[in-house]
Amino acid sequence: MIYASESHACALLERLAQTGTGRIPRNQVAVVIDIPDDLVIERAPFQRPPPLPESRAFGDRWLTGRRSVVLSVPSIVSRHDRNLLIDPMHPEFPRIRFGGPEPVVWDARLFRDTP
Repeated sequence: MIYASESHACALLERLAQTGTGRIPRNQVAVVIDIPDDLVIERAPFQRPPPLPESRAFGDRWLTGRRSVVLSVPSIVSRHDRNLLIDPMHPEFPRIRFGGPEPVVWDARLFRDTP
């Protein structure tokens, strides 16, 4: 499973939430993903993620059902953004293009102790 975000900013927020260290993450890279317009991106039917067991069950059904190569789900850390789950085992996966890794440059102001 490939976890991605619809925007670079949301990807950064998700990364910060996952690390939880309060320090600038080192050696981070970003990859631009090009999903052809004619590929189906299934949109999860909820505005906010449901409790984990329900959310996981929905994702498992999506994955085993092979309904689409991409599933769009709401972000927990940024309620106005969405994350993408990409299934590399789906038959249409080879149509998705990935750019080369680009270094992530973090703004040190995000990690200040004082406002």
